[in-house]
Amino acid sequence: MPLRTPPTQQNINTGGRVSRAWHLWFDSMFRLLGNVRDDKSIQPIRLEDANAQKDSIYYSITQSKLVYKDDLGVVNVLY
Repeated sequence: MPLRTPPTQQNINTGGRVSRAWHLWFDSMFRLLGNVRDDKSIQPIRLEDANAQKDSIYYSITQSKLVYKDDLGVVNVLY
């Protein structure tokens, strides 16, 4: 999923509540990062190598490791 652009100032509700535009933007950021935990650590998205898009970092359930799938489709273990 591509990252949404941040909302402009016109999309902000000045009544002190977060507008729908901001909610959608933060939701896209959350999906981008995976799961940010209370201790500020990040749980990467878990994918099978065959289902991961090129040029992405994820936790490979195929290899049980953190990996980077490059723009050629080669999966490179990061640790």
